[in-house]
Amino acid sequence: MTTRRRAARSPHDLDSLIASNALLSGLDAATIATLRQHCEAVPLHTRNVLTDPGERLSHVYFVCEGIISRVGLTSEGRTLELACTGPEGAAGVLDVVGLHPSPYRLIVQLDGVALRVPMAAMVRLVAAQPALVHALCSYASVVVAQLAQSAVCARYHTSRQRLARWLLTAAQRASVTTIPWSHEWITEMVGGTRSAVSMAASRLRADGAIDYTRRAVTIRNLNRLRAESCECAAVVEDAVREFVQRHRRRADRGRRR
Repeated sequence: MTTRRRAARSPHDLDSLIASNALLSGLDAATIATLRQHCEAVPLHTRNVLTDPGERLSHVYFVCEGIISRVGLTSEGRTLELACTGPEGAAGVLDVVGLHPSPYRLIVQLDGVALRVPMAAMVRLVAAQPALVHALCSYASVVVAQLAQSAVCARYHTSRQRLARWLLTAAQRASVTTIPWSHEWITEMVGGTRSAVSMAASRLRADGAIDYTRRAVTIRNLNRLRAESCECAAVVEDAVREFVQRHRRRADRGRRR
């Protein structure tokens, strides 16, 4: 079961949090030292809204544990998750490179902890740190890939496939098997009607992929869940994996110089 963590305050804890984020830990020592001066550890609580459409994001969030989602909204109040960030990256990279005010809602999907940096400080650092620019732009491509794949998924795949993909992505990104989510919350993230999502969940449980209560979902068989999912999960996770590997290779080359 995912548990909440308190915000770290000591230098040792801050170093541990930096090491748990792939984007941060892959930066060179000088860039990390500069960025570290502006980092503040904060808890992430499910359903906490970080920004709404039309607002300017005040901080960039480097996720160390948990998940932050980008959610699209309609004028009728319907929602759909478009992309998410886990311990591989940072929420707010598109805002740093000029996408503001934000066209989506940024909301915590799963409890955890993040290192946040004020947006104003981040913009100044980007202007002076080429390595940071490269890392943020590289991760921004992962976010864009998710946004594009979400459009394909919403148009062509069934509620059952989308639910399986969403659960699979959360399990892989946050390394959890039991997720404290209600049907209402899942419907808000997956899109569609509550009855369609409930039927999809029932089918996944009957197939042995998951089990659930009113307040939590437990993944019983990851392979079965993967088989039920559309190809979008693999496309997105491949993009995340490629980013992490490429970022680490670049960091290793820099350290050997």
